[in-house]
Amino acid sequence: MQRFRKLSVNLCERLRASALKDPSQFTKKYHGVGPADEVWSVLCHKDELHSICDEKFMEPHGMEYMTPQMRATLVEWMQDVCWEENLHREIFHLAVDYLDRVMAKAPAMGITVPIRSYQLLGTTAIFIAAKYEETHPPKLEEIVNYTANACTADQVRQMELVVLKVLEWELDVMTPLHWAHIFFELLKGTSRSSTGVSSEEGFWTEDGQEDTSGTCDDEEFVSLANVVDVVILHVACRKYTNRTLAAAVMYSVFEEDRTKIEQVTGLSIREESVREACEWVYPIIQTVERHQEQESSGDGEESA
Repeated sequence: MQRFRKLSVNLCERLRASALKDPSQFTKKYHGVGPADEVWSVLCHKDELHSICDEKFMEPHGMEYMTPQMRATLVEWMQDVCWEENLHREIFHLAVDYLDRVMAKAPAMGITVPIRSYQLLGTTAIFIAAKYEETHPPKLEEIVNYTANACTADQVRQMELVVLKVLEWELDVMTPLHWAHIFFELLKGTSRSSTGVSSEEGFWTEDGQEDTSGTCDDEEFVSLANVVDVVILHVACRKYTNRTLAAAVMYSVFEEDRTKIEQVTGLSIREESVREACEWVYPIIQTVERHQEQESSGDGEESA
């Protein structure tokens, strides 16, 4: 907390000096929360503070982590656990953030995570995120059951102390999903509640229930969130800040609204980091869209 306060002293001044101010839509939408520039500066500062910006952050832990598949396999397993437990989507994204930030920060503290403890770390990240975000989180024993005896509840409790120490109790972070949520609201001028999962169709919807509203905005946000889910499976996503990554997804999904997206994100596609992130994200989005089209056509054939 003390580090956060020190770093945030000059943040408003730096943002005021930048070419892009806080979005005008943000000022109107969050009127009454506080001065728009200060609220926006806090959000941006949390992004600076917690983004890793290094796609090779796992390598100090050993040669076993050199292959991207190692992280992708664990993150996909974490997603499955969250889906099976009907947890809110934010929990999955928070858990992945905790997992990656521990791997990024631990070596500087003289701590390394052997490959045999990697799933234990992922399990612990889910446990902490669920306690932080859920009103009624699942019991630890329920989460441990998904590990097929790879770890015990006592080991998770011990690892929890390590995680909290490494993260310095900084658990309230702005993930790419949080940024995408804000950007989407500002772009569409609508409000959405937090999103969970539907065990029936695999869509992540409010309170873990099937979304029956059928509105265009709801469907668009679910599609957008699905893209963000796939993007964070790739270890290279950590090369960019969470805000930049979410902005790149917005630019790639809503290509026709680039002027508005620049307004709501405060990031221009002319910036090298944003343009590079868009180029990296675009093939992933194309793959997701093809997959969704195949699923839709398959449903149509079954109905016929």
